[in-house]
Amino acid sequence: MRPLIGITMNENIDYGTSLRRQYYLSLALAGANPVAMPVLDHTLAKDMLSSLDGLVLAGGADIAPNNYEEAALPGLGKTEVNRDEWELALAGEASKRIFAAFVGTIK
Repeated sequence: MRPLIGITMNENIDYGTSLRRQYYLSLALAGANPVAMPVLDHTLAKDMLSSLDGLVLAGGADIAPNNYEEAALPGLGKTEVNRDEWELALAGEASKRIFAAFVGTIK
């Protein structure tokens, strides 16, 4: 059976959620069933991961520096606070499990 691998999505107030094609195509070609994961409330992370075999934190906006108790520096790009909360919760839950894959890409 092909593993189910979740991939986090970008969130844009104007355009909704999105996911670059190369993420889900690469997983499918590697023998996985990709599952697109829109930004949800961080309290749902544990439940969302319960049916998955792996997780990919897809690239996107910069991580808001307040997430790691730092001030913004010049050159900071666009941030997505809701996505940061969601992905940090997912990463925390994923670190408690043994996954087929747990990959983070450059943000």
